[in-house]
Amino acid sequence: MLIYYSHHSLDIGHMIVSSIVHGLIYGIIFKAFHNLSFPMVMIISVIVIAAIYWFFKRR
Repeated sequence: MLIYYSHHSLDIGHMIVSSIVHGLIYGIIFKAFHNLSFPMVMIISVIVIAAIYWFFKRR
């Protein structure tokens, strides 16, 4: 039996899963940074972005 999936139904499914995953990630980040001061959040953000940049630049 051949089941036909349209391209749009896969896009919608991907969009829903992506939204859920991003929501979970943002929730974790919000909870982690909730009690920190703004300068501390900025310092951590710069360090994380620099570490990600360094990791991908090495490859």
